[in-house]
Amino acid sequence: MTNIPYNIIKAKQPIRKVWESEASDFTPWVSNNIKEISDVVGFELHVLGEEVSAINFRVDILAEVKKTHEKVIIENMFGKSDHDHIGKCLTYMSNLGAKICILICEELQEAHRKTYEMLNKITPLDYQFFVIQCSAFIVSDQPLFALNLILEPSEEEKEEEIEQEVEEAKRNRDFWDKVINKLSIDKKPKNAYRRGFEMSIKARGCWLSFYFHKRSLVQTVSLVTSSGEESAKQIRKFTAGLKEEQGRKNADWISWKVTRDCSTFDDLYNDESVEWFAKNIEEFYKRFKDLSINI
Repeated sequence: MTNIPYNIIKAKQPIRKVWESEASDFTPWVSNNIKEISDVVGFELHVLGEEVSAINFRVDILAEVKKTHEKVIIENMFGKSDHDHIGKCLTYMSNLGAKICILICEELQEAHRKTYEMLNKITPLDYQFFVIQCSAFIVSDQPLFALNLILEPSEEEKEEEIEQEVEEAKRNRDFWDKVINKLSIDKKPKNAYRRGFEMSIKARGCWLSFYFHKRSLVQTVSLVTSSGEESAKQIRKFTAGLKEEQGRKNADWISWKVTRDCSTFDDLYNDESVEWFAKNIEEFYKRFKDLSINI
């Protein structure tokens, strides 16, 4: 491997003029030069195999980090980065249990740079996406190559993202604690999920649900049944004035609910929201707690 000074940039060639085939020429070259790839990414790699099966597909190279044995997928391609290889990388990673991805290409398109940067930012700390630019030069009739790391993960950005998630989780928890403490009913909700709670009632296959949608800024309190239409027929006489919603696609549920629209994200968490949830949860609980259906 030779690092090519940029003063001979005019000798640069498309790498397909050096390798005729990605699979039979370029991939073996990458595999044989894994030490140089290791030097670029900053950790020692060991090749496990070429054209390794990932169910119905094949990854160009499956490798591992030599010290930790973490699996690494390496995809190499001629020309500019493309949508196809983003999908391939994610497919191979998920099916082969790899958390590190290395893409080797001649040019990283800006749209794909943003995609890999986003993946580096939103995935856990141990998931890492690298892009290496491979350039070929013909100097004195001899092919020379240069590898340049043009995209790598930023631990600082990931840690910042994690801190934001922790802060949001704390905000959610504090909000629901306020709602629950305000309730004056004999049973308090226990089964929490990210943006709300579910609470069981007497009727089998039915429960109360209250939550908010961050993107649509809508708050909801509802009665839900998963026991089908026959159950719903019996419940409807108790649901006058409530909006009914059928399960989407194959979802076998029916709900009756009240909703409240918020104008800003902060409105989801304010004192008025606490009051609204507490009032409607109490009303739903008192209305449906002794609900009895025959199914």
